[in-house]
Parts: sequence; structure tokens; C-alpha cells
Amino acid sequence: MRKDKCSEHFSWTQLIECGETFHKTKVNNWPLEENSYRALSDLAINLLDPIVDEFGKIEITYGFCSFELSKQITKRVAHKIDQHAAMERNSRGNLICRRGGAAVDFHIPQKPSLEIGKFVVTNLPFDRLYYYGSNRPLHLSYGPEHSRSSVHIKLNKTTRRRIPKNLTKQDFLSLHEL
Repeated sequence: MRKDKCSEHFSWTQLIECGETFHKTKVNNWPLEENSYRALSDLAINLLDPIVDEFGKIEITYGFCSFELSKQITKRVAHKIDQHAAMERNSRGNLICRRGGAAVDFHIPQKPSLEIGKFVVTNLPFDRLYYYGSNRPLHLSYGPEHSRSSVHIKLNKTTRRRIPKNLTKQDFLSLHEL
């Protein structure tokens, strides 16, 4: 277990021992792969630190997700594309998430997620940003693709299913608070 900082504003513990499921279960959630530590550090240095510099302290609601923690999460997770697994490997030695990189979900109290998302889309080299609504946490990843993919995920009120819509940079910047 590492106790040192992984970036200017973040410690390893803040990115690894966080989230509702971790706090309920207290499973060992520390990465096994050295490349996962590099991916988490890259995420913190290139995305999270600049966000803190711009807006102030953030609250991480879901960070790194080890194989042990993932067994506790049974709903709404597609592990093969979930960058929360960082660079961890399955029992066959393959990356759990083929995208590589790392991801966090976070919010900043008193700041609309849309405002933060627009800053990210305009200024930072992200891989994927999932926007669920201004009062919900943002999902943000940093990975080798740097796809700069912005996705607005809406909840269908009738079916209660989440409907993703890929947006261009301009479409995302044109979104308004509801």
C-alpha cells in the first residue's frame, strides 16, 4: 500500500479507498499491477489536478475498482470497457478493461457538473466524459486513446433505462442546465 501522493492534489488512498461500495465492504481495493498506479497518477496529474486548480476541491464518488471490489458491484457496470479497473488483469492475464487508462466519478459541491464538464471538454486531454446531469457526478477517464468522447446519459423516465448519446464537442458545449 502506498501512502505517498500520486499528484499535486491527490494521494493514492483518495483514488483507491473511495466510493460507497468500498466503504460498505472494506475489501482490499489496492491495484496489483504497477501499470495501474501509473494510469491513476496520469489521470490525477493530467485531469484532476487542473480541475482542482480551476474549481477547488473535488469529491471522488467512485475511483479505482479492483477485481475484488468489482465482485461487489452487480448493477450498471460493463467491466470490459470500465476504465475504473485501470490496467488490472484477469485470471488469464488479459486486461480487464481493453481501453486502458483509468477513470473516476466525482463532483464538486456547489458547482454544476455541466460547468465542470465544459471546462474539461474545452481544456483537457481526456479519454471519455459521461455526463448524467448537473446534480450528478461526472465520469472522467484518461487513457491512451485520448478519444475526447463526450456522452450525455439520460434516464428514460418510463423504462428507467439509461440512454447514452454521443455528442460532438460543440454539441456538449451547447448543452444547458435543465
